[in-house]
Amino acid sequence: MSKKTNAPLGKGKGKLLDDVKEIGYREPLESETGNSSKIKFPGAIKKNKHVLAVWRDNKSWQLAKILEIRRSANADTDKKSSPYEYYVTYLEHERRNDRWVPEVMLKIDEEKVNLEINKLDEEKRKADEEAQ
Repeated sequence: MSKKTNAPLGKGKGKLLDDVKEIGYREPLESETGNSSKIKFPGAIKKNKHVLAVWRDNKSWQLAKILEIRRSANADTDKKSSPYEYYVTYLEHERRNDRWVPEVMLKIDEEKVNLEINKLDEEKRKADEEAQ
């Protein structure tokens, strides 16, 4: 019988699944690059990434795209919240619904995002076929 150890083995030691999922979505931290001058918002979710964002009813999640990033007004005073806010556009809704949201109102779930994007593409393709 082999003895189990608590130490992770192989590449990616000590990384949680959530950490690994978010790697492609986030800007590197200043400490990871060593050059902070190139990164305007270290640790922030990258611009032009698709995410799920809380809709205006604060109940449902909708497919959205991050258009802009800014420092949160209370970033220096409230250490528990994210230092960034994100300007999102909801892909299935009019532009007048675009808004600034804090990071707690965003979900990074590649599987669900890809599913929603595929569903949206399929609906658009069907509408284009019917129009011809």
